Amino acid sequence: MKIGEAPLSELRRLLASEGVGLRLGPYQFRIESSMEPIVRAVHTLHAHHPLRPADEFSDFRLRLEPGWARLRPTVVASVNDQVWHIWPRRLTVAAMEWVCSWCYFRGAYRSLAVHAAVAALPETEDAIVFPADSGSGKSTLASTLMLSGWDLLSDEIALFDLDDQRLTALARPTILKGYSLELLAKRFSDRAVFGPRGRILDPPQPIAHMQPTEASVRINGKKYRPTAFVFPSREPGVSLQLEPLTAGQAFAMVSQFGINYRTHGEAGFHAVLELARSCPAFRLHYEDAGEAEAFLRKNQHRFLAARDERGAVRSGEAEILTVVGNCSTEKSLSLTPKNQQARDVTASEQRDVSRSSSLDLAASARHSLLVDHNSRDPLLSTLIEGLRNPDCLRTLELSEWDRLVPLAVHLELLPQIARRVSERPWWSSLSTRVRQRLSQEIQASDFNETCIRFELRQLQRILSPVCDRLVLLKGAAYMQAGFVWAAGRRTSDVDLLVPESSLPEIESALADEGYRKNDDLSAKDDRYYRRWLHEIPPMQHEHRRVEVDVHFRLLPLADPLSFSVAEEIARSVPLPGTSFRILDRVDRVLHAILNLARTGEFRRAIRDLWDLRCMIHMATDFDSAGPRHDFFDWDEFLARVEARCLQRSAADILLLMDEVLGPELPAAVLRQLADGDPSRHRRRRLYRVMRMAAVPCTLKLRSRRRRLALWGMEHYPVPRIGTWLDPLTWTKRLQFLRD
Repeated sequence: MKIGEAPLSELRRLLASEGVGLRLGPYQFRIESSMEPIVRAVHTLHAHHPLRPADEFSDFRLRLEPGWARLRPTVVASVNDQVWHIWPRRLTVAAMEWVCSWCYFRGAYRSLAVHAAVAALPETEDAIVFPADSGSGKSTLASTLMLSGWDLLSDEIALFDLDDQRLTALARPTILKGYSLELLAKRFSDRAVFGPRGRILDPPQPIAHMQPTEASVRINGKKYRPTAFVFPSREPGVSLQLEPLTAGQAFAMVSQFGINYRTHGEAGFHAVLELARSCPAFRLHYEDAGEAEAFLRKNQHRFLAARDERGAVRSGEAEILTVVGNCSTEKSLSLTPKNQQARDVTASEQRDVSRSSSLDLAASARHSLLVDHNSRDPLLSTLIEGLRNPDCLRTLELSEWDRLVPLAVHLELLPQIARRVSERPWWSSLSTRVRQRLSQEIQASDFNETCIRFELRQLQRILSPVCDRLVLLKGAAYMQAGFVWAAGRRTSDVDLLVPESSLPEIESALADEGYRKNDDLSAKDDRYYRRWLHEIPPMQHEHRRVEVDVHFRLLPLADPLSFSVAEEIARSVPLPGTSFRILDRVDRVLHAILNLARTGEFRRAIRDLWDLRCMIHMATDFDSAGPRHDFFDWDEFLARVEARCLQRSAADILLLMDEVLGPELPAAVLRQLADGDPSRHRRRRLYRVMRMAAVPCTLKLRSRRRRLALWGMEHYPVPRIGTWLDPLTWTKRLQFLRD
């Protein structure tokens, strides 16, 4: 039975329960929603797809739920149980398709995703690729081709296989806006079937998706050979013409439209290089999509002949190399694959890891009982055991992986799980679907590391002359230090701690090199950062998206327990081979506690607790003699906690870590931090809210109670009185309500 033939009541039941399975090209999607517009959209837009239950292990699980934000109705879109975006309710259907597009752009493991429409030449297995920016008429042209008898592979994404550069048909709806809706409805009458309409505000116009034809759905997943690149340019009053482009121009333009081109590194570069060598490229100037379709149909032999000629002489190679050679050093570096020169593990590190592994096994049984008893969630217990000992994941069934992966994604632990599992000898015995999913995470974490390391090299070059105390914090610090336990851990920014007296020189040096503050930040926001927070406004390079956060304290100035960090910076130790430093081991653990207890994001608290646990049991420190390994100095830790009056925050986080990850901490330390009675401390309201925010119920990761707990921890602690007396505080809150 096809989806369009099923009763709406049955489709509504499936979407609200186990979900509906959709195969779109090479990927399996699971769509889940209780929203009526989604039910009608799936029934209409995917009418020619077979109705079937969701796969046992889907590549992407899409869930769309109603919500409210700032007193306005919204739709919450999540991918694999991680919230991806929140849109106004008027864009409900568009949200579903936009999330699907994001999955192709960011989740394609062995494919190059190019922002382009693709249509197969009539009665052939050759396809023309139409790369273009949004608003260029690409989707209108693609829809016209499809309704005129062409098989449409996609209107938004050209998916090239990295090995043979062949294209895959995706059988997805086309997205149309404004005048294009009226034009196609008038020209093709009942053949153009649209889903529920929405409305965008910039510029104000309607938006809707059009159902793919039955012929386009029939070729779902089929492979096609790329014949030519045609870059469409719709211009009022222009006469229709086809302008040839050189191979060098094609290489530059296709790489520009390659959404995940940089993610693939060297493989993406060679794929685009081969496409530019083998496929002719043209620019199509046109005004009317119907005339363009007739012109393309009439001249299809021209594309085939040009491709055969290009393949025979392999022309344009020297020009492509010239184009690549003219790229800036920065762009060239951004395309290189991850640096494979991993830090060698010393013999003492091996002993440290072995000691920790034996500790893991000794505590394993106690940990399982503890987590199952307290959280009553065996799936979370399995995830934590997988971090401790990946061998326990070897026997998981496909359905168990299907439940484990979304939880790991939600907690931002899947990259670390994937990295550790991939190093096991039984990696190749896993299900192909599971290996592909984990390989996607490894690829993404490799790319993340490449970007962060490149940014660190630039910051070292820029800031070393103006400051000799550049202390790295959190994820970037773990990466630069080469901690074995942090392999695969992603970070979205670079956090630097510097002396407050160095801020003017550092800001000036960054500005001179093209780093800018976010355009959304006003002058009042800037003053608020400097007066009440612990960092200056975040900065980004104008050509890169890695955020650089320059801290001058570890806690916001508005925090009643905020303190100067001169001693912490003085105690920091240099990282060998760099100009950076890292907090010493005790300060590093204390900062991890403070970052979670007083300024952290509790949705990924278990990841941060795992970092904390590894720093205590497996950390490597550096001194002038090189790396050294020793047990954690609890006496020094307690002395520093007492000196900063942070006993309660330390007790909260260490008790939470002991409860969730396993009883490994010295009981005497916990008793001293908790005033002699850890059980009574765990009954405190604040601790219970922390635990509720940190530990999700895997059946409903974003329950109402947990959302309230997360909100509460985002606003903890209550700032000092002086903050509330500052008009900037109220200005920001009133602006927040208007947004």
